[in-house]
Amino acid sequence: MLADENFPTNCTRRLLAEKDDGVESNTKPEPAIFARGKYQPSLDGMRGVAVLVVVAVHARPDYLPGGWIGVDVFFVLSGYLITGLLAAELAQSGRVDVPRFYFSRSLRLVPALWAMLAALLAFSLVSSAADQPTLKDTGVAFAYLMNFALAYGDYPKNGLAHTWSLAVEQQFYLIWPLLLSLLIGRRPTRWIGAAICLCAAWRWYLVASGAPADRVYFGLDTHIEPILIGSWLALVRLPVGFRKLLIGAPFVPLVALCIMLFASRNTSPHALTLGISVAGLATAWLIVVVSERNQTSSALSFGPLVWLGKISYGFYLWHLPVILLGHGILPRWSNAVSILACIALAGLSHRYIEAPFLRLKATLRSSNRPARPWHVESLAAQLPGSLR
Repeated sequence: MLADENFPTNCTRRLLAEKDDGVESNTKPEPAIFARGKYQPSLDGMRGVAVLVVVAVHARPDYLPGGWIGVDVFFVLSGYLITGLLAAELAQSGRVDVPRFYFSRSLRLVPALWAMLAALLAFSLVSSAADQPTLKDTGVAFAYLMNFALAYGDYPKNGLAHTWSLAVEQQFYLIWPLLLSLLIGRRPTRWIGAAICLCAAWRWYLVASGAPADRVYFGLDTHIEPILIGSWLALVRLPVGFRKLLIGAPFVPLVALCIMLFASRNTSPHALTLGISVAGLATAWLIVVVSERNQTSSALSFGPLVWLGKISYGFYLWHLPVILLGHGILPRWSNAVSILACIALAGLSHRYIEAPFLRLKATLRSSNRPARPWHVESLAAQLPGSLR
């Protein structure tokens, strides 16, 4: 998966403002993981697994109480991919075209969300089913404010509650290009690392002081840590020996994530304090592992998982309202029918809503902007609608 080394090395040097003089070959940092090459199907496979465990925890929380970690997997991947692309743009042009970035993200994320919100609102007007989103709920989700509504108020968790994670990511997208531009040449990995530690410490303090679980779990200030971990990974240049150590021990993050899947709900003190950090770090470790060809990357490149990863944004958007509706209509077979319906809706959303806007985004980028290096374009295609 190695690409031309000149661009990624220069990109990372400009951002980190570090020198390699006098560093022995066995400890010399390699280019940032993000800059190492082309499209990685294993990252889509990770996304496919993540959306499955999120759907599972909402369908049967008693079977898989720790399925909330799927959201953190999405968060890490989003921070990793977005920051890598922004860093590449900074290295190439010395600046980030912030308005174009906002427009590009909107083309990727907004159409499918609006379509889902419109469909649910129309359904709620003609349906007597319980727990259907109201006009107020639709407005909160539309404005990307669900995380604040859940964290700071006694807000009902209905079929749009899952849009809290979309809100966290959108708020990150709003501020991150500006902050990263300010950090260029100022050792951003140190600043990001400090922010990660501060976020974790703040979350521990809130839990220790008796803050409500919803305040800790849904808050932007408390749950942005996994996104920052992904951002840090996109910029850091790991020493060769340390990187080989991580790649040689994939069982550590895999076991950690598997234990968490069955260990605790997202309302437990352990999950709110240590759990979010462990999920973020374990996901980052896995990204390093699958940056090379090995058994782990091959397993995560399994065709159906990759396909689920590609439609994961639509799958995530539709899963909760459809599952809740299914529980009220078909109690016995609701989960199986609902999940199949979600996959069908996600496939339709990807083909007829997301894909056309992705083509429009690609057309605008190629016609109005100098071409970026090929490996940056291939990784751009891997950006998720993101999730949660």
